[in-house]
Amino acid sequence: MVFIFTNTTIAKAEGAPRIRDSVVFDHKLSDDKSALIPIVRVTSDNYSDGTSTIQEYSFPEAMIKIPENASYIEEKDTSKPNTLAIGCGWKPYSMMFQLSTGYTAYQVECYGMYNTQTGKETGPEHSRLLQFDLSTKKLKVLRQIDSMSYNSRINLYRNFKGYSVSTEEPEPSRPGDYRLKKVYVYSFETNKQIAVVNDNPRDGDPLIGNYDRVLEDNTILLEENNTINGKQSMPKYFQLYPDGHKTEVFPNPHLGSERWGKKIGEIRYAEKYDSKRKDSFVGYTLNGKFTPLSPGNSKVLAGSTFSPNNTHLIISYSFRDPKAAYEATIVDVKTAKVLYTLPAHESGKRLHGYHWVNDDLVRINFNIDSFSGYLHVPTGIITKKGKEDYWGIGRVYSGNYSDLLTPEAPAQIIVNGKNVVYSGQGPFRLYKGDGALLVPLNDFAMAINAAVSVTKDGWQIQYGDQTIMIAKSKSTMFQGRAYVPLKTLTDQLGIKATVKEKDYE
Repeated sequence: MVFIFTNTTIAKAEGAPRIRDSVVFDHKLSDDKSALIPIVRVTSDNYSDGTSTIQEYSFPEAMIKIPENASYIEEKDTSKPNTLAIGCGWKPYSMMFQLSTGYTAYQVECYGMYNTQTGKETGPEHSRLLQFDLSTKKLKVLRQIDSMSYNSRINLYRNFKGYSVSTEEPEPSRPGDYRLKKVYVYSFETNKQIAVVNDNPRDGDPLIGNYDRVLEDNTILLEENNTINGKQSMPKYFQLYPDGHKTEVFPNPHLGSERWGKKIGEIRYAEKYDSKRKDSFVGYTLNGKFTPLSPGNSKVLAGSTFSPNNTHLIISYSFRDPKAAYEATIVDVKTAKVLYTLPAHESGKRLHGYHWVNDDLVRINFNIDSFSGYLHVPTGIITKKGKEDYWGIGRVYSGNYSDLLTPEAPAQIIVNGKNVVYSGQGPFRLYKGDGALLVPLNDFAMAINAAVSVTKDGWQIQYGDQTIMIAKSKSTMFQGRAYVPLKTLTDQLGIKATVKEKDYE
C-alpha cells in the first residue's frame, strides 16, 4: 500500500471530473458549394487530467444560400461576378450565459455580397443573432436584419444579458440625424423587447466618474434624446436593468474634486483630487477621515477595479516615466486593509488592465499579450499566460475557479502510459523565473505509484529502489499542495513524461 502525504493529511486525486465547455461558431461549405452551413464546435476540457474532446454539430436548416452568380470568398473564384463574404468588421466571438433554461451561447454573424473585381458591396449587409442551447444542442436564428448601412447592427451586452438591434429609422424632423434612429433592446432571458431608444446602449464603466453614482454591473447605459417642436433637448441618461425597469443618472456633481465614489458597508471608496497638493488619490473615507491608498504622484496614472462581488480592490499604476515599472496595490474592501503591493513584474510603459475571472482570480492584460498573466489575489501568486486566449466569454466551467491559480485548461501529462490525475490545480508556469512547468507533487507521485513523505527541509520520494529529496525552496505551495518542476522529477527519477499543452487559435 502506498501513502501520499502533504503535511499530515492523505491526498487523493479523485472526485467528479471538472469540465469546461467552450463553444465556437463556424461555417462549412456544402458539398455542392451552393450554401454555407452553420456549425458549432463544443470543446470539453477536463481539468482533472488535461484531456479534451470535441463535438461538432451541423445545422443545414440555418444555411446561408450562395447565389448562382456568386462564390464563397474562401474559394477565391474570380470566374463569377460576385463574392459572398462573412464578417462583421471585427473578430467574432461567442458569449455564454446561464439562463433559467440552462447555459446558452450567442454570436452575431454578418454576411454580404461584394463585386469580385472591385470589392464594393452589391447587396445589403445581413446580420443575424445565433443562439445555441448547450443542453439540447439546438441552434436558432434569434434575430436577423438586412441593411445597406453599417448603422444597422446587432450588439451583445455581457453583464446585462441582453442585446440591441439598431435600424435606420431617423425621426421625420431630422432625416439625416442617425443619433435619433430606433434601437430596440431585448433580454436574453425572455427574448422580449424591453426598451426602445435613439442610440445604441453602452456597457458603462462603473468607475468612469461621469455620473452621480457608480454604475451597476448588470445594467447598460441609455442616452435618450428628446425632440420638442423640432428642437433637440439635452439628453437624459438611464441605467436599464434586465427586467426592463430603469433609473435616471445625472452628471457627477463632484466632477472637479471627485472622479468616482462607491460606498461599501461603512467605508466609502473614491478617487479624489486634492487642490492643495494638486494631485489625485484613490482612497477611502471612514468616520469622516479620508485615507489615501495610492501614492498620488504626478508621474503616475492610477486605475482602479473592484472584484465582481466587491471583496477586493486593485489600484494599479502606469508610470509616465518609460523606465519605471508597473505596480499595483491589493486592498481588502471590507476592512480597507492593504493586503500587499504587487511587485513590479514588467518594466516599461505599457498599457495594462484587468479582467476578473472571480473574486480571487484576475487576468492582468498588457498591450503586449505575451506579458499577460493571472493573479491569484489571496496569495499574490502570478502565473504565466499560456497559448489560450482566455476571456471566459464563450465558456462554462463546472468547477470553482477559486481553487485554481489559472483558469486556462491544464496540460495533459502522461507517465508510464497513464494520465496524471489532478486533485486540484493542474500544471502551471510561474510568471517569473525560468518558465518551468510545475506539477502537483502528490498527484504525480500517485500516477507513478511512488510514496511521498514530509521531511524537515522538504519532501522525500520513494520510487521503487530509488529515493530522492525535493527541497522546499524548489517548490511553490498552493492550498496545502506542493508544486515542483516536472523536469526535476523526471530527471532525478529517470522517468519519461509526455506533455500535451493546449494550442488554441
